[in-house]
Amino acid sequence: MSDRTLEQLTVEAFFEHIALYPDTRFDFVDGEMVEVSPKPIHGYIQAKLAAIFDNWLNHHAMGYVYTEVLHILNGEKLIPDVSINREKAKDHAYFETPPLLAVEIRSDSQSRAAQRRKARAYIACGTPVVLLVMPDEHVELFTTTADAPIIYLPGDVITDLPGLPELRVDTTKLFD
Repeated sequence: MSDRTLEQLTVEAFFEHIALYPDTRFDFVDGEMVEVSPKPIHGYIQAKLAAIFDNWLNHHAMGYVYTEVLHILNGEKLIPDVSINREKAKDHAYFETPPLLAVEIRSDSQSRAAQRRKARAYIACGTPVVLLVMPDEHVELFTTTADAPIIYLPGDVITDLPGLPELRVDTTKLFD
């Protein structure tokens, strides 16, 4: 299946394939569906960010937090590790509108270059804010308003995210 490109793989085929392997996690990297094996740190960061976003949304009713939900945006298939979406998923199999914020957490099976291309793909598809987390290293912030990502080191606090008032991400909580 890994030799099938993003454009060739239908949504139905994707769901059929993942149903065959319920204990395996898949992602789209450079247009191909690949099996990924995130380490525990990946899950830890994912849970921390989901909690931070959910707490923020309790005070700013702008949407809902999701983890690992398929988004089909301008024909691109993207599965953010964490996202904030304006609408509730209800019974839909995937989202067709860009998230307000998408997070990608790099796993060993994903190259840095591929993850950065993915972050830029979210931006090109209308996602205003993308956080790319490099575990135990730094966070890269991509926005529609900046040409290059802003790098946040452990101990930095990410603020002033476009369209997400008062959202603060203390990187210490991600790298402790």
